[in-house]
Amino acid sequence: MLLKKLCDANAPSGYEGEVRDIIKKEIEEYVDDIVVDRMGNIIGHKKGNGKRVVVDVFMDEPGFIITGYNEDGTLKFDLLGSLDTEIIPCKTVYIGKDKINGVIGIKPIHLQGKAEREKIYDVNQLCIDIGANSKEEAKKIIPLGEYAVFTSQFESFGEGLFKGKALSSRLGCSILLELLKEEYNCDFYGVFSVQGELKGRGSYVSAYNINPELVIAVKGSEISKENKREMEISKVPIISMMSQEEVLSPNIIMDMKAVAVKNNIPHEIGKCNTENGVLGSYSMSAEGTEIAEIIIPCKYANTSIGVCSLEDYKNAFNLINEFLKSL
Repeated sequence: MLLKKLCDANAPSGYEGEVRDIIKKEIEEYVDDIVVDRMGNIIGHKKGNGKRVVVDVFMDEPGFIITGYNEDGTLKFDLLGSLDTEIIPCKTVYIGKDKINGVIGIKPIHLQGKAEREKIYDVNQLCIDIGANSKEEAKKIIPLGEYAVFTSQFESFGEGLFKGKALSSRLGCSILLELLKEEYNCDFYGVFSVQGELKGRGSYVSAYNINPELVIAVKGSEISKENKREMEISKVPIISMMSQEEVLSPNIIMDMKAVAVKNNIPHEIGKCNTENGVLGSYSMSAEGTEIAEIIIPCKYANTSIGVCSLEDYKNAFNLINEFLKSL
């Protein structure tokens, strides 16, 4: 399954090469041109006579970068992207292309004082244990600047559900790969951008290079509910009306809704809890553009493992596919 291949690849922000190689191989027979720009974005172009349309998805996942060594042989690190430090202690990680095994360590609970137990973890309190016995040994195994990612693997479970790491980004990548196999009248650019976890930096470059008339971003995310701990999957994809930083184009939202109704595609209008640097990159760059966003509901997004519904994934693809055909 393509989505499994994408999710199991390791590609934190700034180190997207493994996923980029998969995507290039997948799209080369379906597009007229492929460009990899200096930032590392992949742009697949299917030429058309209609509106200049971009579907932008980001390739990267949250991860870690090695920043130093402790005397006991453990590694200091910092975050790459959006991660809650409360959920990362005792998780296993792969470090670098050689996938050196590591465990994110913390002071044992029975050795922590009351104040320590009640305090939110700071990344400086954590370390990555690679089994080295000294700083000198650790330096020989792992160079500074190496990346690390969670070891979670993609698999199906439950009834029509799947779980895996990097779902926030790879759901969008998989959908865009399928869209590029279709035929549309619009001048269609599929953009697989880098550093989406770092405020959509890669998308700024694509915005200036393409100067699109319409941009659709696609990602997996949790959706605002009255009870923010509640997250429904196996319901419907979300046509987003706004994120933390962007109000999306109302006319495009209504057009998407009309397409969904016409084609009997389940959907909702909703609000995303998180910022979307991808959309901000386009709306404030070059001449600006109309912007839209489709969200696939994802439990536990931006943790070591997320949970999604295959039905939601298929409905999201169908919605975008039919909308592009309507242009």
